[in-house]
Amino acid sequence: MTEFGSMALIDEGGGGDEGVAIPLPGVKRGDMSYRHFKPEIRVTCVRFCPTGRSWAATTTEGLLLYSLDSGLIFDPFELDTDVTPSNIRKTLAQKEYTVAIVMAFKLNEKKLIQEVIEAVPSSEVDVVCSSLPDLYVEKLLEFLASAFETSCHLEFYLIWAHKLLMLHGQKLKTSCEWNIYNIKYALAISQQRGMKRLAEETPGDEEELDSDSDYLMQEAHKDKLSS
Repeated sequence: MTEFGSMALIDEGGGGDEGVAIPLPGVKRGDMSYRHFKPEIRVTCVRFCPTGRSWAATTTEGLLLYSLDSGLIFDPFELDTDVTPSNIRKTLAQKEYTVAIVMAFKLNEKKLIQEVIEAVPSSEVDVVCSSLPDLYVEKLLEFLASAFETSCHLEFYLIWAHKLLMLHGQKLKTSCEWNIYNIKYALAISQQRGMKRLAEETPGDEEELDSDSDYLMQEAHKDKLSS
């Protein structure tokens, strides 16, 4: 029993089609006034792309994106309402480089991340790397690894990679021990056939080495007795 009555008489359903009407005393068919309603989806804002090939809508179900271009990818990370390209550039102009980098990775647009990182002076890289959260250290290293293939600022990116590894290398090593084990295991499996083949070819050589060793031992023993 609760302050609202018996628990058996409380409908705990979500209001969907599977809900069961609660029978009333003296009524065979239940409460005929009972109704089930499906939740309504409300749209608060709709914006269209200037090209007319994509549009977005903010709804009670979240942000919905529709596009005719299969190459369009929007994959934000821990996104909130304050993370916008204009706010990121404003933060960058205020020389809050660490905050700008974190916001850029939250929005997760590659060109914007590149713009923010390349705007950081080389003299500030050490400070930014030391204050960067561990989660974004891994993301920044992944970005640097991909940028090495296309960017012309190799020395600048090498400075970033060097500072990150020097400051966070031990933590990364600890968190990546499982991946290191998997890599070593894969390498061992890939070399297994070659090792097996080598093991099949070496018994004769091992016998020759053993015989040479026995011969040398015998000669040394003879020299010892003669002396």
